[in-house]
Amino acid sequence: MTNILNIQHEGESLTIEIIADEHDIKYKVNLDHPVYLEKDIDEEGVEYWFEVGGGRTLRAKEIGEQIDAHPEFM
Repeated sequence: MTNILNIQHEGESLTIEIIADEHDIKYKVNLDHPVYLEKDIDEEGVEYWFEVGGGRTLRAKEIGEQIDAHPEFM
């Protein structure tokens, strides 16, 4: 698996760096300012994407869905 993904989001080409530490995997999205995404599981067992420091956002959900669907993970 590569450590860099490239996706299209809202007409913009985004580079996403995959950062694995001992406990989690973070996804650094290179926007005007870097945004870090993570995936978690809620109390009902449903996975969701969130922005580190920003919570569950539509942007995290949309970009996260594209990460999940990326050919590197298929």
